[in-house]
Amino acid sequence: MRWLERLKKTSTGTKPHPTKPTEPGFVGFVGTPLGPMQESSSDPAPANDERHTITADREAIEERAAIIEFDGGLSRIEAEALAGITPDPDRHCWPHTTAMNTAEIDTFSARVHLFTRHGLDTTEAEKLADSLATRDRQADDRRVCLECRNLRRSGGLWRCGQPHRAGWAGADLPGDLVNLLQRCEGFTS
Repeated sequence: MRWLERLKKTSTGTKPHPTKPTEPGFVGFVGTPLGPMQESSSDPAPANDERHTITADREAIEERAAIIEFDGGLSRIEAEALAGITPDPDRHCWPHTTAMNTAEIDTFSARVHLFTRHGLDTTEAEKLADSLATRDRQADDRRVCLECRNLRRSGGLWRCGQPHRAGWAGADLPGDLVNLLQRCEGFTS
């Protein structure tokens, strides 16, 4: 006997239909089983919650801007202006890209100013401020002495105002140390 003949012999003539019961009097569940339910410890926000409506309005305005951009052949900035969107200057910055956002630029400028006031040239100050911006993004807790209020410069030497808390035997610090990222118990911002 060939396999096709055996298959025809073993197959039943009736095929079960998902909407019809297989046995009389039996009513089963028809449909796909539910997936696992996610439990939440907080109550979901109602649809008329202010945060939800602001998000919905924002999405509607952005969709309107996209339509204006596509249909009108305008740039995205022009379309957003027509749709009533006030552009966020940080929308294409950190954390979405590697570009500095407004707060990081302000911090960078303040650090460059501080470091040049302490005697670093502009190139060194910018390089150090850039490495500190990277440190901030990585949530690194190390500091440089140049950021500390306890650091003083007198007669070309760097002096620490808290040498014992910082773990130094004396107050005089080597010049290379003030630019080095380190953890210091005597640090004061």
